[in-house]
Amino acid sequence: MKDPKQDRQQEELELWKTWKADPTPANLEPLMSSMQNLVQFRVNQFRGAPVPPAAIAGFANAQLVKAFETYNPNKGGALQTHAVNHLKKVQTFVIKHQNVGKIPDQRVNNISEFKNAQQELREQFGREPDSLSLAEHLGWSQKEVARMETELQRRDLIASKSPEADTLPDLYSSREREVLRYIHYDLTPDERLVFEYTLGLYGKPQLSAQQIAKTMNMSAPKVSRIRKKIDTKLRARGV
Repeated sequence: MKDPKQDRQQEELELWKTWKADPTPANLEPLMSSMQNLVQFRVNQFRGAPVPPAAIAGFANAQLVKAFETYNPNKGGALQTHAVNHLKKVQTFVIKHQNVGKIPDQRVNNISEFKNAQQELREQFGREPDSLSLAEHLGWSQKEVARMETELQRRDLIASKSPEADTLPDLYSSREREVLRYIHYDLTPDERLVFEYTLGLYGKPQLSAQQIAKTMNMSAPKVSRIRKKIDTKLRARGV
């Protein structure tokens, strides 16, 4: 009699081998899909936590990709077991961010509150705050932050028509866009902001390296170094 568990483990292993041999977004998609039940289980465990479910899912998916990158079948453990071990870090993530306020059910339109938060974070970090930092500070979702930023951003900084707040540039496939979202939670604050301005994400205008340097009050060479670090992380995930 066939063992459904063993069959599933073998199928996941074959998907992993295919992706490992050719780590493209197209090969990552079925592998990620095969493990989404694990991600959803972890997200549901923290349903009552004052942290955006989208942030928890994003972090969990980033850990899932890391599990795929570090898995060694020669050690004898199943891929899913390795993934579950990586997903234990979700609890640490939630505890770290549990001071985030409850996300409102309706869109927040308090411009004064938003601008005050921007100013407070500018003074704290000495630079423009990225969308995730604003979301955590305000207790808003990143989508709410993006919509507010889109409305308030200066038109002279817009290189082209701004993308919708919850979408990524059309030049990426759906899977590549998903991987880009996963990696967002795996970046440092400076990397996140450079990433957002480079691609025009989450309500940020799409800027050149020189414009990013001026906006973030840093040197152009530093922006270039940060972009290279982001590129390295993206290439590691097949983008």
